[in-house]
Amino acid sequence: MRKKFITICFASISVLLLLSQALLSQEINGNAGVAGAQFLRMNMGARAVAMGGAYCAVSDEINAVFSNPAGLAQLEGRELGCHYNRYYENIENESAVLAIKLKNKATLAVGGVYLHMDDMIGMEWDKTERPDFTAYDLTGLLSYAVKMGKKDDNNGLMIGVNAKFIQQSIDDEYEEPATGFAGDLGVMFKAGGFSVGAAVQNVGTEMTFIEEAYKLPMNIKSGLSYVIDGENRILVSAEVNIPMYNSMYYCFGGEYTMKQLFSIRCGYNTGNDLFLGYTLGAGLMSGGFSLDYAWVPGSIGDAHRVSVNFKF
Repeated sequence: MRKKFITICFASISVLLLLSQALLSQEINGNAGVAGAQFLRMNMGARAVAMGGAYCAVSDEINAVFSNPAGLAQLEGRELGCHYNRYYENIENESAVLAIKLKNKATLAVGGVYLHMDDMIGMEWDKTERPDFTAYDLTGLLSYAVKMGKKDDNNGLMIGVNAKFIQQSIDDEYEEPATGFAGDLGVMFKAGGFSVGAAVQNVGTEMTFIEEAYKLPMNIKSGLSYVIDGENRILVSAEVNIPMYNSMYYCFGGEYTMKQLFSIRCGYNTGNDLFLGYTLGAGLMSGGFSLDYAWVPGSIGDAHRVSVNFKF
């Protein structure tokens, strides 16, 4: 089993390096700016964000739905996760996901994401006043993940899918919201402390807003992680993302957990010019409860994220 897993790891790394060389030869992706609904690219869950978004090969809690739905197969029993994010300029978003473990080693989850902002001053093209308005983005999702094979532990192959309904609105009193549908597919393979994961995200329909059609931000990602278990736990992870309509970027993260009570986390993400790249965070755990925080410093303002998870 270990020999097979090492072979998979080396094959994954080789493919990623080849892709890196091919894509890095282009200074700017020719399709940059083509896709809309960019909020679909946001990581949810303060733990994942604090680790720089390098979560594709970790995804061992409820927020796996946003990074790699295959990771949901690692859940036991039922789990509820709630997340709050405060961006710069009074932009905020929330998410909530509920997952239930089924009897056939599968996990079913349902959830949603809502991003919104303060009212904006209304003005027509000729600069005459009109009522103030706001904008929002939302997603509803249904997820399913299953562990392949007969073993009862979390080693082996896991597969997961998401089905998503998407809506975006700017001043919905005057314009119809744009709506669309998308899906994600994820796989994960674990052997001991090693894990490799991959996912394809946001494959779906075009969305039309004010007679203008735009594509969804499709993304391909792959990652590796390694954990050293014990009284104090160490986790390191790395990930590469290949957006179809933007430039490739990398994520790196680490977590140190003391006595299953307190975690400190750090990470680095090369994929967002509005932020400085590095991330920091911490978490508290007690029984089936966990509270996580992430700080993401930016050039025009910092982002603060808080997540609460309940296992029951």
